[in-house]
Amino acid sequence: MSANLSEKVDFFVALSRWAIDYGGQMLRARATAEPGGPSELVRSINPLGNDLDPKELQEIERMFAGELVGITPYREAQLRELAFWRWVAFEGYNNLAPQFFPLHQEHAMVSTFYRTGWSRTEFLQSRVLELGCGPLGMIEYISASERVAFDPLNAQYNRLFSRCRSHDITYLSERADLANLREGVDLAICHNVIDHTEEPDWWFDELFRKLCLDGRFLFQVNVSEPGLPQSEEHRRMHPSPFLYEQIMEWLRAKSDNFDHFLEETPTPEGERYFLAWGVKSRDEGVHYVNHFGPP
Repeated sequence: MSANLSEKVDFFVALSRWAIDYGGQMLRARATAEPGGPSELVRSINPLGNDLDPKELQEIERMFAGELVGITPYREAQLRELAFWRWVAFEGYNNLAPQFFPLHQEHAMVSTFYRTGWSRTEFLQSRVLELGCGPLGMIEYISASERVAFDPLNAQYNRLFSRCRSHDITYLSERADLANLREGVDLAICHNVIDHTEEPDWWFDELFRKLCLDGRFLFQVNVSEPGLPQSEEHRRMHPSPFLYEQIMEWLRAKSDNFDHFLEETPTPEGERYFLAWGVKSRDEGVHYVNHFGPP
C-alpha cells in the first residue's frame, strides 16, 4: 500500500470512529436526560432485539448471588459472558448508546480484517467459518457464498440481537453440528474466543480441520503474562488463558506461512492483544497446558 493511500485509509478509519463515538454519546446523553434515565431504560428496553428467557435471567441472577453451587468453570464463564452481552444490548458498549453497538462492531471487525492486507471481495465465492462469533462477529461483514458462524450462545444472541444479525448466515450452537460440518472451508476466523473455552485445543484443532489446505485463517487472542495481575471476574470469564509462546507454538503446528502482531502495552487486566493471519500448510495436533491455574 502506498504511503498516500495508507494516509487516506487512516484518515477515514479515524473519521468513522469519531462519528460512531460522537453519535453514540449524543444518543446516550439524550436518553439520560429523559425521565428515569438509563438505569430505568436498561430494565425495559432493548433496541437491538428482545430479552433472554426468564429461566436464563434467573440462572444469571443466582450465579452472581453465589447460589449456583457446583457449576463448572466453563458454565460460569458462559453465564458471565451472556450477562455481559445482555448488558451491552440494553445499556450499550464503551459508553455509547446501544443503537451504536452494531456500528462500533463493524468498525472494529473490518479494521481488524484489513490488517491482513486482504480484500473482502476475495471471498465472494468462498466458504467462511467463524468459531465463537459472539453476537456480531467478523463474519457479519464479509460477503461469501456460504457463511457459517458457531457459538454456544447463538440461540441467546439471536434473541438479544435479533434486529442486527444477518439472515443469510447459518448460526450453529451445538458442538456436534460443528463436528459434522463439511470440511473445505476457505477462510477460518477465530476472534477473541479461544481463552473463553473449556477445551481450547479441541476447538483450535477443529477449526483448522475444517479449513482446507492452503486456506486462510485469521486468529486473535489476548495473551496473558505471569506476574501481571488480573481480576477474579476476568479470570472467571477466561478459564483457559494463553502465553504468547504457547499460541505461537500452536500456530506453527498449522502453518509455516503466517504473520502476527503483538501489542506492546498490556491492558489493565494484564493481557496483550495478539493477532495472527496466514495460510494453512499442515495440520498437526495441539495440546493445552494451563500455566496460570484454575480461575
